[in-house]
Amino acid sequence: MDSWRLLESGPARGSYNLALDEALFLLARRGRSRPTLRFYAWSPAAVSVGYFQSRDREIDPDVCRRKGIDIYRRVTGGRAVLHRDEVTYSVVCAGSRAFFGEGLQPAYRRIALALAEGLKILGVDAELAPPAPKGRGRAAGRHPSCFSASSGCEIDAGGRKLVGSAQKREGDTLLQHGSILVAGHGEEFAGLLREGAKGPSPLSMTSLEELRGCRPSYTTVVDALAEGFSRGWGVNFEPGGLTEEEEALAAELEECRYRSHAWNGRRGRAAAASG
Repeated sequence: MDSWRLLESGPARGSYNLALDEALFLLARRGRSRPTLRFYAWSPAAVSVGYFQSRDREIDPDVCRRKGIDIYRRVTGGRAVLHRDEVTYSVVCAGSRAFFGEGLQPAYRRIALALAEGLKILGVDAELAPPAPKGRGRAAGRHPSCFSASSGCEIDAGGRKLVGSAQKREGDTLLQHGSILVAGHGEEFAGLLREGAKGPSPLSMTSLEELRGCRPSYTTVVDALAEGFSRGWGVNFEPGGLTEEEEALAAELEECRYRSHAWNGRRGRAAAASG
């Protein structure tokens, strides 16, 4: 895989963002989409919850509704993310074992190293979080937020989490996407949680704005990260657009899945069965 497609999608509603990531994944699995590195943003702000996460037990939908924040369920695992003031990346490819190796961690690590290379271009000294101690997570308790603690091979800076990622793998096809925080929003996210779900762990997050002392533009971050992936992987990224098939499947998934309470409001396998 010495040539990948580079998609710069810009800001879009959350239902479309997640639908397009899944469409690229499904079509890559069928041999209909080429390996793709994609960057995008969220407008308006939204919350995404992990595939197995209990949405209504942890996130307060009434508070989110009053604040105009929609809640969506991802096809990837992990915990909840408030998507505001961030750049989101996604990596989709078939033939992932040949490129990333066997298992989840080698892929996480190779993607994290490329992200760290891009962050270095931005002047951020990023590092890979160490693996959690065997048998337990690094967080004291299960806080609903992805940014309450770092898992192995996620990105920390200054001892706090800067990038949160989640992955889905079926056979030899991989989707990994994640949030690079441009500005922090820990207090805002805490206000969206049910009182009993806040847990003992405070959010341990940082942002590019905090680390650099100024807020970088979306374009500045995307350009640096794309260059980091190219250097880190030795891959030529060719700017491109979507095929008609990709656009059509994304539109179908957005309408039938990501705008559906049957998907967003249920948990794990129940959501899959209704999708």
